[in-house]
Amino acid sequence: MTADLLLKDVALPTGRRADLTVTGGIVRHVGAPMMRADETIDCGRFTCLPGAVDMHVHMRGGVQAEKEDWRTGTMSAVAGGVTVVVDQPNTIPAITTPDILRARIREAEEHAVCGFAINAAVVPDADLEGMWSAGAMAFGEIFAAPSSYGEGLDPETLRRSLARIHALGGPATIHAEEVSDLAPETLAGHDRARPGAGEARA
Repeated sequence: MTADLLLKDVALPTGRRADLTVTGGIVRHVGAPMMRADETIDCGRFTCLPGAVDMHVHMRGGVQAEKEDWRTGTMSAVAGGVTVVVDQPNTIPAITTPDILRARIREAEEHAVCGFAINAAVVPDADLEGMWSAGAMAFGEIFAAPSSYGEGLDPETLRRSLARIHALGGPATIHAEEVSDLAPETLAGHDRARPGAGEARA
C-alpha cells in the first residue's frame, strides 16, 4: 500500500522515534517503516505533536470582520499548532436560531482553513432544540452577567435553559461571573470589576 505522505524518523512526544504515514488526510500509521509514500519528508530534526483544540475563539466576521474573520482567525490558529477551533456565539447577530447557525456554518465552511465547531447562544428566546438539530456543538458561553448579548440570564431562566440543554444531551459552557457596580475605566479596573470571588459565587 502507498501512503500520500510519509513523515520519516520523527520524534514523538514520548521521545520515541517513528515513521508516520498519512492517507486521505488521516494519520494511518505510527511506528516502524511499513510502506512507501507519494511524498516523503525527512523529519529527523523535528518533533511531532498532536494538533491542539482551541475551545474558545471569537471569529466574528460579518459586521465585525475588522476584528477577526474565519480566514484570519483560523490562519492564526494553524500557525500556532491549533487544528480545531470552537467559535463562541456572541456574534452580530447572536446565534439564536437554526437559520443563523446554518449561515455561520456555511461561512466557516467557505473560509476556515482548519477544523471548526460552533456553539449556540443561550438567551430567553433562543431555539435551543432547533440549533442542536442544526449542528451546534454546545450551548454557551452562557452569561451570568452583562455581555455583548445584553444582560446575563437571571437564575430562573438559567435553570430552565440548563434543563432544556440537559434533555437534549448537550453540553453547556457558563461564563460564571458576578460583576461589581463600578464601571471600569482601565484594563486593570476591568479585572477588578470581575473578581475571582464573584466567579465562585456565580
